[in-house]
Amino acid sequence: MANNKIPAQVGRVESNVNEASPSGAEADEPFVQPVTLNRIALLMQEMGYRGKVTKGEDCCWVESASNGIKFNIYAFCERPLDPDSEARSIQFDGGWGGLSSWDARRCVMLCNRFNHDWRYAKAFVSADQDRYSLTVKLDHYCPIGLADEEFCVVADMYIRLIEDMAKRAFASSDESMNAMTERHKAATTMMWSHDGDPDKALAIFVANAHAGYGPSLNSLGVLTRK
Repeated sequence: MANNKIPAQVGRVESNVNEASPSGAEADEPFVQPVTLNRIALLMQEMGYRGKVTKGEDCCWVESASNGIKFNIYAFCERPLDPDSEARSIQFDGGWGGLSSWDARRCVMLCNRFNHDWRYAKAFVSADQDRYSLTVKLDHYCPIGLADEEFCVVADMYIRLIEDMAKRAFASSDESMNAMTERHKAATTMMWSHDGDPDKALAIFVANAHAGYGPSLNSLGVLTRK
């Protein structure tokens, strides 16, 4: 679902503009212009990012990237194949494919926390047979157009969002796997040793299993069959 505006960020920009401008100084007011893909591409370039209009069979879009993270910007308009057609809303859409089933299960929980923290964005995991992908989207309405400043705020917000997800999902993935491996080993010892703690071991297996850790899932399966 699209949001009418990016609540805090856009509000701060509008507030700063109003505070810096004398009352009634129309020359300092943001100039609202129609939103088109060609304009979006130019604005992304002015921000220092890639901005390239690409045409597909059914529509065109702007390709961009930040710190190696690729994303697209779509414009919802009457003529999807015309990069000069005026958009009613825009959508930032990016993410990562090729996730393992373990990564996919772990990312589902990350998406839940991410969506709670950033209510106006949407992160989710999708599956195509045995292939998984993680997507982060941000929608923004612009039925009467956007000023350059507002578009830059929205674009900057999305870039921060997708970089935040990258840190959550991948920056510590190796550390997380190592930690779960060590916990699983400790839980196995606690479960089967004569002076162990089966209840604590079971809790560790369950926690690891919820994160998608295979060996702990197998251990729970063995315990269930007993």
